[in-house]
Amino acid sequence: MQDPGRIHAPSTVREGGSITIEVRTGADSVFVSILGRSRVRVPVRNGVAEYRLPPAVQGGTVIFISDCQLPEPASTAVTVVGNP
Repeated sequence: MQDPGRIHAPSTVREGGSITIEVRTGADSVFVSILGRSRVRVPVRNGVAEYRLPPAVQGGTVIFISDCQLPEPASTAVTVVGNP
């Protein structure tokens, strides 16, 4: 479930760009999942996590981000857009 109050990221990111993720859950890391790739653990420092997209991730791809904290994990999604 998407909860912008606990984890916030821009709704889109350009191919090859970076995603800045604001984390208000107390989590020390978030997990970034891209279909067809391994899930990546990204550390949170001072409430912010930064993830740079691999060059092969193409426009139209949806990236899922979660803190994976139970019983109610916070999550959000970011869509990759192509470069002009």
